[in-house]
Amino acid sequence: MATRGSPAEKTDEGLMDIPQGYWEELLEEMDTFKSLYRKAQALPPEKREKTQEALLSSLIHLLGHLRVIYDEAKV
Repeated sequence: MATRGSPAEKTDEGLMDIPQGYWEELLEEMDTFKSLYRKAQALPPEKREKTQEALLSSLIHLLGHLRVIYDEAKV
């Protein structure tokens, strides 16, 4: 009977064979996005424009990270 490794075991490549550095960058950008989102929520609607622009920029950056991870996984 085959056995599977423990989910807690880490490989040199990281989770799902994605390098650890990619995960760190992705999670860091997710934290940035969450922080900007909370900041935008706390501001009155008339003062949200710059924060919303930063939020959109962060989202685009986040999608860029995901695209790199996806492209690397296909190789």
